[in-house]
Amino acid sequence: MKAGIAINLVFVVLSSDLAYGGELQDGNENCSSYMTPGTTVPTVEFLTCSFRRNGALQEQEAERRRIEADERYKMLYKNSPSHSSWSYQRCVIKNLPDAQNDYSAQVMNQDCLQFPYYAKETDSDYFGYSTAAECFRDTAKKTPSRIAAVNIRRACDDLFPQ
Repeated sequence: MKAGIAINLVFVVLSSDLAYGGELQDGNENCSSYMTPGTTVPTVEFLTCSFRRNGALQEQEAERRRIEADERYKMLYKNSPSHSSWSYQRCVIKNLPDAQNDYSAQVMNQDCLQFPYYAKETDSDYFGYSTAAECFRDTAKKTPSRIAAVNIRRACDDLFPQ
């Protein structure tokens, strides 16, 4: 079993060397000079060089992927709704007063769950309220739905803690 693994490993190393023509694409190291002419058995130096070269290639590829991932995360962070002033609570306060019954209130509440539970702090609130009672009084009076009123109360309490 171990001999089979070693033969496969040698084949992979040799085939990758042949694919690159014995040189790194950026010209760092040429491993073909370690191969004995006229033989098919690789020398220890050739294998060592191949492992070193393949390790360098893998490291370069990993670094490239790491940089690309960092750039993608920065873009996601920048464009994420959790890094804007919009949140689940603000969605509830804006949309649930329009609910005409409990079923529509549940559907609207489910739609608001796509937003982060809390958004970043803002200097002034989006709706202009300063207390939870004022928020609830102005928004919940517009809806006949009991479920909408409960969710609005909870959202106002979360946005404006006493």
